Amino acid sequence: MGGDAYSVGWLRLIRLLTQYIVPGLAAVVMLGEVLSAPLAGPSLSGYASVYNYLLLVAFTLATVLMTAVCGWTVFLWDIDRLFFTLDGRIDAEVGEIEKKSSDPEPDGSLLGRAQEMLNSAVQTVRGRSVALIERAY
Repeated sequence: MGGDAYSVGWLRLIRLLTQYIVPGLAAVVMLGEVLSAPLAGPSLSGYASVYNYLLLVAFTLATVLMTAVCGWTVFLWDIDRLFFTLDGRIDAEVGEIEKKSSDPEPDGSLLGRAQEMLNSAVQTVRGRSVALIERAY
């Protein structure tokens, strides 16, 4: 349960960053540039270089962070697609085994008991593999 709260916190942070913080920072900087253009002179040159370096660092970090978020999102989409494909293949294989086991064999025969054991083992392995994949994800 702690992991869910942690992921929700990250989602909120990313949403705040992309919807409010970066656009707000860009708007403030643009407004500052427009308002300070008539006031720019030789007396502000030292502060201007510090200001420009701060802008460079802030927007570089924002760009790198937002690129990493986009890359992580694409990675998660690929992992989801991989797991859905894997789950579909597991379901298809289990379906083939169940179709084979639905042959009219008497359940008391040796073959019928072997098929039942195999089906129960496949169901157990399938459940474990899906649980393991979900935990790893």
